[in-house]
Amino acid sequence: MAYFDPEVETAPSERLRGIQFRKLKKVLDVVCRCNRFYQRKFQEHGVVLEEIKSLDDMRKLPFSYKREF
Repeated sequence: MAYFDPEVETAPSERLRGIQFRKLKKVLDVVCRCNRFYQRKFQEHGVVLEEIKSLDDMRKLPFSYKREF
């Protein structure tokens, strides 16, 4: 079987969760610096990026609905 990214696609689940979390943090960092919509939304919901310390903390992030855009 051919893999696009064998290192990631065949990684053990714990390592994969680490990779996913690092990517999530990068996205959140950019969004919080550059996107007024999410800056306001996170502030309204009391989201503090420093409190997002694992993938399980994603539950602290508010949902966004199509009508909001």
